[in-house]
Amino acid sequence: MNRHRRMLALLALTCVGSAGILTADAPPAARAVPSPDRPATPGVSPEPMRTEVDPVAADPVVERRTAHPAVLLENSDQLGDDAVWLPGQVMVRATSRAALGALADALEARVVHSGAVDGLGVLVLPEGMDEGAAMARLDGHPDVAGLRRHGLVRASQDATDARAWTAEEPPDFRTLQWHRAAVGTALSRASPRTWVAVLDTGMAFADGVARTAQSGRQVFRAAQTLSNTPLVDPWDFVFETAYPVDEHQHGTHITSLIASAGTVEGMAPGVAILPYRVLDAWSQGTELGLIDALYAAVWADADVVNLSLSFGATYEPSSELLEALGYVDDAGLVMVAAAGNHAGVGSTWPAASPRVISVAASCLDGDGLGPAPYSNRGGDVDLLAPGGCIDRDMNQDGHPDGILGETFVLNQPDRLGWFWFEGTSQAAAITTGVVARLLEAGVPADQMRTVLQAGAVPVDDDLVGFGVGHLSLQGSQSVWSRLGRRSSGVATFGVVLTPWLRDDGGTVSPAARILVVDASGHPAHGVTVTGHFRGTTQATFTCVTDHGSCDVVGEPSDVGDAGWTVTVGAAGRGAVRLPPFRLGLVDPASAELLDATAEHLTGLDGFADGAGPMGWFDPGTDQPGLGTTAPSLTFVGGSGIQTSPFGVILSPDLVETLGTTETELVGSGIQTSPFGLLSITLDSGDTLFGIEGSGIQTSPFGVLPPAPGLPSCIGESTCPETLVLDTGGTVGQVGDSAASHGMGASPAVGLLGASVAAETLGVEPGLAAMMHQAVPLDGGATAP
Repeated sequence: MNRHRRMLALLALTCVGSAGILTADAPPAARAVPSPDRPATPGVSPEPMRTEVDPVAADPVVERRTAHPAVLLENSDQLGDDAVWLPGQVMVRATSRAALGALADALEARVVHSGAVDGLGVLVLPEGMDEGAAMARLDGHPDVAGLRRHGLVRASQDATDARAWTAEEPPDFRTLQWHRAAVGTALSRASPRTWVAVLDTGMAFADGVARTAQSGRQVFRAAQTLSNTPLVDPWDFVFETAYPVDEHQHGTHITSLIASAGTVEGMAPGVAILPYRVLDAWSQGTELGLIDALYAAVWADADVVNLSLSFGATYEPSSELLEALGYVDDAGLVMVAAAGNHAGVGSTWPAASPRVISVAASCLDGDGLGPAPYSNRGGDVDLLAPGGCIDRDMNQDGHPDGILGETFVLNQPDRLGWFWFEGTSQAAAITTGVVARLLEAGVPADQMRTVLQAGAVPVDDDLVGFGVGHLSLQGSQSVWSRLGRRSSGVATFGVVLTPWLRDDGGTVSPAARILVVDASGHPAHGVTVTGHFRGTTQATFTCVTDHGSCDVVGEPSDVGDAGWTVTVGAAGRGAVRLPPFRLGLVDPASAELLDATAEHLTGLDGFADGAGPMGWFDPGTDQPGLGTTAPSLTFVGGSGIQTSPFGVILSPDLVETLGTTETELVGSGIQTSPFGLLSITLDSGDTLFGIEGSGIQTSPFGVLPPAPGLPSCIGESTCPETLVLDTGGTVGQVGDSAASHGMGASPAVGLLGASVAAETLGVEPGLAAMMHQAVPLDGGATAP
């Protein structure tokens, strides 16, 4: 943190006063400049919204296509509820801003440039050109470093389910905020030295009249309970202005739950708010806008970032979003996000990121709290917080059991009132307020997830997938007090994930063996592992390691073209479970095999830049401890840093529906028998590679992790298998040399992502993650 600049800003806030004085007649606010002690990221411009223009980019032929960011959300109110991508848009990472402009001109497309990352932008395609055709023309271009469809992000709340207070205000409205008592928050003020960035639909911070692009002429009113909230660096990333006025209602309600003071109380009244508008009047936003806002939060010296928003259930993150989330985390900010309101398995992005605290929603239930029926669950959920259920009145106070805060009638910012909402959005905001309190109590950002979990009220044993417990400010404060301001010392673990398809006689089930090791690479006993299966069927799982490993099985299916993803979300002992690191497990035969495969794939278009994920074909055999395995293809990915470790299990029938397949002989002259390289070309043009042959065992790593309950040599220098750690180090030997050396003989071997940690070998997880979308549900729909 730049203390000098922070103190100047606090002095300015003290002199200028409340949020309400920032009116539509005020001059535009200056954008923040990055602090000198924040980490630098290659490719990120010195300050948001001020990208330096290369002289070539100033050429009118190149720049004439530049468009305002507002074009990205034209007609956003007409998008369907199930939309995941913005139609007619392609996000491109080019070698420079000038190169991106030239690409747009070649396609006769309009281009919206990122304000944070040089060369990143979105091409708005001309009428009649679809995304697939555009990406086919751009694929392989020397100036294109990244290419994908453009993601749509929404608020994690259904505004149509809001309930408004219409009667005369009661004597003490705060008594209806049951969530405050549930979390254990006292009526006291926080400090403006704590800065919270709220990335949402904006905030009702001023009185005035303005004409907006989406609502026309509109009267705006400032929220009463936020009128004295200090504002820092307000910015609208949708329309590129310094006035992030809320035209929807969601952002004001979220900010109220964090910072309101007066008739209703936020969790941390008195904190300074950075209102970053990334969602429009219909609570919809763009992946590009979210990326820019994440960088801006770091450069403005925020402490906490609230993300009460989510991408669609089938969205998988771009490399650019992963880089932005990593940049925020590395800078020491705490990110809190909504797990999602799909009642599905697995957090939605960005909550699914191991860098982000994922919050599921709870409701009043009997004498206590229980999971909300709409809330997502999964192994990557960290904890539960009050999200509300407006269809019930369990406390019999005559009002719905939603989460009460101040905002306005939907799309009518002049009609302020008190509203009950429900959603994981509200749960995330309440957690953000608690995080602000804990930061002021001295809890370091890198200890926040641990302290929140250690202080949570434990959930019932049968509530698998809802984190370790219910949010408790008092419990977390007590934990930190006992620690005496020392590091918690909670261990993090690495996992080797081996998925397979189990034949149950008439049905098939997804399964996986999970090997857990400690920091030295030794098998870890008594570690609780949580995760989930998604695809043809859905299920969460939990298991406890015995001699370092445990087996899990998902819900069976009788569908022939079955497929699943399996994700390991967390691992730990006691009350704390943290995201694990991805590890690789190899033996001499598999190391040799991978080296031969890499040599063969070098230069192939389908393996350009290492984009093609690798998998193993299992013909189906009887395996000790696994039972009968069915024929299947298994792909493994996930670094455990940017994404949770995951695997993909595809039945042969499903493979046939994905695209064209081809097998060729590879590996003549190696010690193992020659093997077949199975390539699967998807309809999108992307290629998956699977290895099959007599030299392959049933594990994607060439050797199975030990069965539960059996001792293992893993972690010992004499072990014939080798663990490849996420740091690039190795434990054990492969033949006469370390695995990392034996697997690095070919320049392309470092691009294979199946047998070792993706982070270790520098694989971008974008395309590997794409396989999540290749797993159909019954009826051919994509997996949730």
